[in-house]
Amino acid sequence: MAVVICADNNALYEYLTERIGALAAVRQVEVVPVLRTVKRAGMLMDGYRLVDPPGRVAAQRA
Repeated sequence: MAVVICADNNALYEYLTERIGALAAVRQVEVVPVLRTVKRAGMLMDGYRLVDPPGRVAAQRA
């Protein structure tokens, strides 16, 4: 299973057709869009990358 966050439907289509579709080992894909997220800890965006919230890394090491 994988989680992908895309800016819009076109970005999702491009990701699925050009990146995932280019992988020879992938025979099928099932897409389930999330319409609303109520709570999401540790999944902040920095541009197009997912990052941990500030202070979380330090708290995990302690």
